[in-house]
Amino acid sequence: MISWIFLLIVSGLAILSSSVGKVYRASPPKELMRRASSGDAIAGLLHPVAQHGMTVEVAIWLLSGLWTSIAVVLASHVLPSFIAAAFAFCLMLLVFAVIPAVDSSRASKFMAGKLAPRLAGLLSAVGPVSNRIIKFVRSRRPVSIHTGLYDKADLIELFERQKVAGNNRIEQNELNIVLHALEFGDRMVKDIMTPRRMVRFVSGDEPVGPILTSELHGSGFSRFPVTGESQDQIIGTLYLRDLVEYKKSGVVKNIMKSSVYYVNQDRPLEHVLSAFIKTKHHIFIAVNEFEEIVGLITIEDVIEQIIGHEIVDEFDQHADLRAVAALYAKQDHISRKE
Repeated sequence: MISWIFLLIVSGLAILSSSVGKVYRASPPKELMRRASSGDAIAGLLHPVAQHGMTVEVAIWLLSGLWTSIAVVLASHVLPSFIAAAFAFCLMLLVFAVIPAVDSSRASKFMAGKLAPRLAGLLSAVGPVSNRIIKFVRSRRPVSIHTGLYDKADLIELFERQKVAGNNRIEQNELNIVLHALEFGDRMVKDIMTPRRMVRFVSGDEPVGPILTSELHGSGFSRFPVTGESQDQIIGTLYLRDLVEYKKSGVVKNIMKSSVYYVNQDRPLEHVLSAFIKTKHHIFIAVNEFEEIVGLITIEDVIEQIIGHEIVDEFDQHADLRAVAALYAKQDHISRKE
């Protein structure tokens, strides 16, 4: 009976060592200090332990290994061989694999806080000796230290893990922006452009009127390439806002913007963003290596790749074009008063 009690106690100590050890390793000392200064009492207790760095890592693993070894030996005397082997396997799996991989429970954090003062005192006492041992081992067998430099894949993996971490304190939309920004440089114009077959071209000789306005508004776009004699001849850009505000009769080429810019479909998005900023033009015609028109790309397309969600244009927010016109009239009135 006493052997069974000892077995349960030692097994519990092994599990406790592993669980509280995960709490001590969960946050770096600087983060614990920040939380302690904000009034987190548990963080204030954990900081003196966490600041010992590798020493606390070694101590926790030694304690976990010691209690686990004693529990395995006791199990071999108390239990039949097959059951003892299964018990040893389950205990080692729990202590060295399962517990370190899951989020710390409130009970673990509470126990880690309670044990922290005694453990901090013990680590301070053995610190000089352990530091000499670590220094000796490193001198005989150099340890490869991470330089602190990461490549893009490392950072993407880091932020992906941060998104699903239980103690994540960064907003999800902020993490999405960071991830999209990291992947931004790998994307080309052809990856996000509107293909030519989906582009609504407008002839420069097309008459302006309610029918054209309604049709273009229904297309879901707010800017349109204006063509000359054929769709391969782009002579300008028509803005739906200008069409809505135009009160006279005439043709599209009378109100279009005559500036036209082209970009190769194989250019990276960072190049296109720079070109948008320099030209102050918001729509480029995408061409291939044979200078054939293959689509178009807007500045909203590029920005959406950074922020990770669609930008809604004012014309997408109103089903009634008269409401759109009233909106711009109000904006113009305010700007004149200013």
